[in-house]
Amino acid sequence: MSRSKKLYSITRRSFLKAAVASMIAPTIVPSTVLGPSAPSNMMLMGCIGVGRQGQGDMQELIYRGLDTGARVVAVCDVDSHRMEDAQWGNGTEDTGPIEIEAKAEFPDRGLFDVHTTFRAEAMYSNGVRLIMETGDPAGVRFEGDKGFVFVKRGEIRASDREILRHKICDDETKLYHSTNHMKNFLECMRSRKDPVAPVEVGHRSNTICLLAHIAMKLGRKLRWDPQAERFINDEEANHWLDYMHREPWTMKAV
Repeated sequence: MSRSKKLYSITRRSFLKAAVASMIAPTIVPSTVLGPSAPSNMMLMGCIGVGRQGQGDMQELIYRGLDTGARVVAVCDVDSHRMEDAQWGNGTEDTGPIEIEAKAEFPDRGLFDVHTTFRAEAMYSNGVRLIMETGDPAGVRFEGDKGFVFVKRGEIRASDREILRHKICDDETKLYHSTNHMKNFLECMRSRKDPVAPVEVGHRSNTICLLAHIAMKLGRKLRWDPQAERFINDEEANHWLDYMHREPWTMKAV
């Protein structure tokens, strides 16, 4: 069997079996007894981001780990693209909401510990509400007093076709034009201009995901200072913004 067939024949079932086996394997047997395959020599891997290229990397780790003593035991995928579009449309890509509340359902058993269905609502200082919830179709819907515009990857539609036919005048807001992320990134390396998705914008978009998760866990409305990037008069919520770091891997304030 070719390497590619072996690599892409890994199923969700076989992945979970490999992950569970690595977590329940005994760890009290000395490595000198079992040699390289001893549990104490096992490399436990976590994958952050398992869409597109990330999924291929994870499958490669699982496949190669069978021969090198490595196991994937944790998976996390953070997708903030919808938040980027919402922030962009609201003109708040360099800041964030001032309030947020959320409710979610979490599994009570098994390996999966991420929320399933959820609904979150954030409020901005300009009065705009951002509503996030599970459901189809997946995308961003901008609602105003004259109708709505819905966008998702590769598609845009509106309550009235005339909205999409409207010509953007020179004195109106025009968005950054880019047809390909990688091409845009390489061009900006030469021009030294900001790309269509600067790292600071990505940080602000992902922050909304984190705020929603914290609100889900605490189960109450939270007030947020987007400049200080701290919850207002709420040390319990601020405690969730970071975790204990193991020396020497720490982050210093700048």
